[in-house]
Amino acid sequence: MAAEAEHVCPAAQPLVRARYYRLVTDEGYAASVVTYLLPIVALILGALILRESVSAWSVVGVAVVLAGVALTRSRSREDIATVDAR
Repeated sequence: MAAEAEHVCPAAQPLVRARYYRLVTDEGYAASVVTYLLPIVALILGALILRESVSAWSVVGVAVVLAGVALTRSRSREDIATVDAR
């Protein structure tokens, strides 16, 4: 999401960044996983709405991203708390 802040009006960037960091602080690092899902949604919408072709490499990329998200989400809150405490 921090990368998306670069595409926002320059005057609004501090507000967007502050909101993003507040979200991560409140919800934990799992909230930042949304950033990884945006390209997948764009791929799906492009295929459905704009009739764009989806290559085999795109499907592999989606699988890799989803596997990474699953790995990050599978960690228990205790493990995350232990890492944050360091």
